[in-house]
Amino acid sequence: MRILSVVVSILISGLLQAQKYDNIWPQGADADLKPIEKDTNNNHFIMDFSDDTMRVLKRLELKGTFYTESSSLCDSIGNLLMYSNGCNIYGADGKILTNGDSINHIIDSGASMWLNFCGADGYPTAKSMIFIPFFSQHRVFVLHYAVSFKTGNPISSQYLLLDQIEEINGEWVVVKKNQILVDDDGGKFDVTKHANGRDWWVVSHRFFKHEYRIWLLTPEGIQLKSEQSFANQLQGEPSTNPSFSPQGDKFLYYNSRKSSWLFDFDRCTGTLNNPIEFKLPFCQESIEATFSPNGRFLYTTNLYQLFQIDLWNTDTLTNRDTIATWDGLIWPSPPIAGPTNYFMMQTGPDGKIYVISIWSSKLFH
Repeated sequence: MRILSVVVSILISGLLQAQKYDNIWPQGADADLKPIEKDTNNNHFIMDFSDDTMRVLKRLELKGTFYTESSSLCDSIGNLLMYSNGCNIYGADGKILTNGDSINHIIDSGASMWLNFCGADGYPTAKSMIFIPFFSQHRVFVLHYAVSFKTGNPISSQYLLLDQIEEINGEWVVVKKNQILVDDDGGKFDVTKHANGRDWWVVSHRFFKHEYRIWLLTPEGIQLKSEQSFANQLQGEPSTNPSFSPQGDKFLYYNSRKSSWLFDFDRCTGTLNNPIEFKLPFCQESIEATFSPNGRFLYTTNLYQLFQIDLWNTDTLTNRDTIATWDGLIWPSPPIAGPTNYFMMQTGPDGKIYVISIWSSKLFH
């Protein structure tokens, strides 16, 4: 039996929400049973925000299994155009786009995540892939990071990769894929709109270090604009994906066990400023932090509790409110029952934050 795949469609920004580019979140796996009305498992479905409210709808024409990676792109009125499970890029009809296979497959690597997972389950990263459209130029870019083991090196490495999709004779075609932008463990990233309203800033963070690369993505492609480093070194702990506030004026490097950092971000110049260090001692197991739609609040979880931090409060980084506590429910899903405690969070186009349980990210056959 397959159970609910994690909700991980990347929220690009409030600007894209207004244009409905993020309206469809695909989930699940290939259906085991047809017709649709007899399919009682959590197989292919979508979370549909078309009517400014979330509806779960069966979409068995979708293909590819979603493990923890799921991203999608709709047109300006909310119709699904393409999506990915981190292994391939599919059209709305479930067919792989021309040259859209083997996304995240790094050719010169050894035992990569793609080889280990994409044969059956889908890519195991989460919230690490994003579609960025330039529809007036009939072009879409896809940014994503991959985890791999280089040949002869037992230590995994992180890559930041770029794909380019063109609309050719009415068909979306992947013309470039798996272009390596970073191969030195600097793959985790987030994006925000440039102040000019057209281009995009991409900020990637180097693993275990207080170093950041600032990229500019335009319809012509991507270029590295600057690199910034800060004196306080980050030590020995992985972090979640860095994240921008919906307004793009704040940038968060979040580490649940060591120091986290909150920056101001200038969307005109693409610079990080005024870093503030803080720690969340009550969130030692947390792997997630999410901004509220208005950018005022930051939400985190330690699996058992949900916390809210008011960023407008002068004491905000030492004070937090507990807004929910796990009730201990165990979901009786064979072959193994699993806990329903808090795991990942994602803001939807309807302005609500959706939280899924840690067990719903597991995949069973």
